[in-house]
Amino acid sequence: MGVFLNGNKLDNPFINGVSHNAFINGNKIWSNNVESCVTFISEQPRTITPKYTNAGVTLQYSLNGKNWINAPHNEPTPTTAKIYFRGQTVGTRALYAGGSASSNAWLGLNDINNKCAISGNLNYLICDILGGEPPTNVGASCFSYMFSGCTSIIDAPELPATTLGSSCYLSLFSQCSLKVTPELPATTLANNCYQSMFSGCSLLTSAPELPATTLNSNCYLSMFSNCISLISAPELPATTLATTCYQQMFQNCSSLNYIKVKFTTWSDTLNWVTGVQTTSGQFVCPSTLPDIRGNSNIPNNWNKISA
Repeated sequence: MGVFLNGNKLDNPFINGVSHNAFINGNKIWSNNVESCVTFISEQPRTITPKYTNAGVTLQYSLNGKNWINAPHNEPTPTTAKIYFRGQTVGTRALYAGGSASSNAWLGLNDINNKCAISGNLNYLICDILGGEPPTNVGASCFSYMFSGCTSIIDAPELPATTLGSSCYLSLFSQCSLKVTPELPATTLANNCYQSMFSGCSLLTSAPELPATTLNSNCYLSMFSNCISLISAPELPATTLATTCYQQMFQNCSSLNYIKVKFTTWSDTLNWVTGVQTTSGQFVCPSTLPDIRGNSNIPNNWNKISA
C-alpha cells in the first residue's frame, strides 16, 4: 500500500506493526495510537540529536510509545524511522535560555533526501509532568531555532499556544522544507515572537492566518523573508503598529502578489517588500493609507485597492 505526504511516497505506513501518524495539508491520513507526545516519522531510519539548554528540562523518547527513555541534551537517539518525544519543564516554560541555531537546532534532520513529518502538539515537550496536559503558554525563547536548517522537515507540529513569550518561535522553522504551516492562534504578540520563523522556507506556498491585533516590537521581523514560493501574504488586521513589527517581513518573497492590511499610516515597515516582484500585484488597504511606493511601502506597479 502506498502512503504519501504532500505528494512524496513513504515506504510503509507501519514500522514493526505500529501505525504512523501523518498529515496532508493538515489532514490526518492515518491514525497514531500514541497520545501526549510529538511524533517524528522519516522516510528512512535516522538518528535525531535533541538539544535543550534550560535547567529544569527533562526530555524523553520512545521507540514504541510505551517504554520511555531519558534523552540527554546533545546525545543522539537510536536509529529509527519513527520516534516519539515528550518532555517536562520545572521552573520554566521553555527548552532554551536564548541561544542560536548552533546551540539550539536539533541534529540529524538536515538531509533533504530523507523527508520527515512531525505531528502532535509541540507543547507536549514542556508539560508540568511527563505525558501530562500540554500548556497553552510558552515562555521566552521556548522553541527558538529548534528546527533551524532542518531541511528534512516537510510537515510541522501543532503550535496552539495563545500566550507567547518573547522570541518563543524565533527562527523555529527557518530553512525547512515546509509547504504549509501550523496555525498560529495568538491574538496578542510578544516581542520577536515570530521573528524569522519561516525565513528561507523556499517551498512554502501559503502562510498561516495571523489574527493578532495587539503587536509588539519585532514580532513579525523577517518572518517570511526569502520564502520565494509564497504567493499571497496573510491578512494583517492590526490597526496600531509596534516598533519594527513588519520590518523585512516579506523581503525577497519574489513570487508574492497580494497583501492586505488594516493600518492607515506608514511606520515600522522598513524594507518589508524589498525583492518582491514588481510586475503586478494587489495591495488592499484602507483608503486613507497614503499611496507611497517603494521597498518600505506599496510595491511598485501594484494596484492599490481600497477596502
